[in-house]
Amino acid sequence: MNGQEYFQWRWSHEPILQNPDASGLHCLGSAFLAGSFDNSMKWYESDLITLGLGIGWEIKDGIIDYRYFGILGGEGFSWNDVKMDLSGILFHRIGVLVYNRIKYKVWNLNKIERRIR
Repeated sequence: MNGQEYFQWRWSHEPILQNPDASGLHCLGSAFLAGSFDNSMKWYESDLITLGLGIGWEIKDGIIDYRYFGILGGEGFSWNDVKMDLSGILFHRIGVLVYNRIKYKVWNLNKIERRIR
């Protein structure tokens, strides 16, 4: 292997359902990250940071090849993984909205309310 094989940009065209474990991990991981950031910033900031982290991860996958770097690498930049990240963020945000509406009768996207009655 010569030096030019390292850090070459690669695309991944793997369908979402071909590897459901990885797609589910992108979805649930993004939902968890968005929920983790909810307590320290506004809802749209936590969603944008979570999406930015997902895109950054895919850029890393596009540059670093798993054949040479093992678990640190990836198969290539995948728009399908970015779509799963976005669906996880939306899944979390809809869950917060529905929970706050059912429990506290308010439409609030910021975070799950903790009101004392």
